[in-house]
Parts: sequence; structure tokens; C-alpha cells
Amino acid sequence: MFGLNETDSISTIQLVETKNNSDCGSMSEDEAKLAISCSYWLEGVLLTVVGCIGILGNLANIIILNSKSVSNFFNTLLSILSFSDLIFITLTVLDYSLIRGKQSLIRGKQSLIRGKQSLIRGKQSLIEVNNLLSEVNNLLLEVNNLLIEVNNLLSEGTYPLCNNI
Repeated sequence: MFGLNETDSISTIQLVETKNNSDCGSMSEDEAKLAISCSYWLEGVLLTVVGCIGILGNLANIIILNSKSVSNFFNTLLSILSFSDLIFITLTVLDYSLIRGKQSLIRGKQSLIRGKQSLIRGKQSLIEVNNLLSEVNNLLLEVNNLLIEVNNLLSEGTYPLCNNI
């Protein structure tokens, strides 16, 4: 739907599990998928694109500000600021796009496994309930047949207890 496949739906089940824990601030499965998609596009794609533009801009600043024709103390301070910003942007882009992305994929796979296990347990419970309802239905049919038989015996007057009345 948003350019994501099953493995990219990072922690849908974790976000949906919040709904089961409390009603306040909970979100549906569709809302959770939208939140994950927005997180992917903002933290994964947009942050990487803006970070790359920032890296290129800071490299240009460092090159221009360190040229001999504009060399003074203030430009040296700006060059140091650009260098520290360059390091920060590089580490941030690496953190969000590589490290957190891999961790999120691992958590997403674990959540999907837990979700599948829950579905299997739910299906087994439904099968057990269905079997119990079938047994109750059979018992009710037997009781109904017995009541019909007792009613026939009472109407014929051949029931053994009717002789004492």
C-alpha cells in the first residue's frame, strides 16, 4: 500500500497489541500500518535525503571556508561548526537508516511470529468451543427425544408411575 512489503511492516503487531492493553490512545491495525509507513518515510527516506544534502553542504562549507582567500578567525569557527555538524549528520543518518532499521526489522519479524502463534492458539480455542457446542447440541437432542417419549407415555397412560396416581 505504501511501498512496504510484509517484512517492512516493522512492528504492526506491537502497535496493535497496545489496543488490547488499554482503550486510551489505542489504534487499529490500519492506523498502526499507517504509523509504520509514516515512520519509514520520515525516519528512513526523508532523514537520509536531508542528511545527504546536509553532508554535501557542510563539505562545501569546509572547502570554501578553509581556502586561503577567505581565511580569518570567524571563518575558522564556521569551518569547525560545519565539521561538527558533518559528524553529527553522518552519525544520525547511519543510526536511523542502518542500525535502527535492522533492529526494527528483527522486532517486526519477532512480532509477526508472536502474532501467528496467537492466531493459532485462537483457532485452536475456536475449534474446542465448536466441539463443545456440538456435544451440547447432541445432549439437547437426546433430552428432547426423552421428553417426547415421556410425553407419549404420559398421554397413553402406560407410564408405570401413572398407575399409582
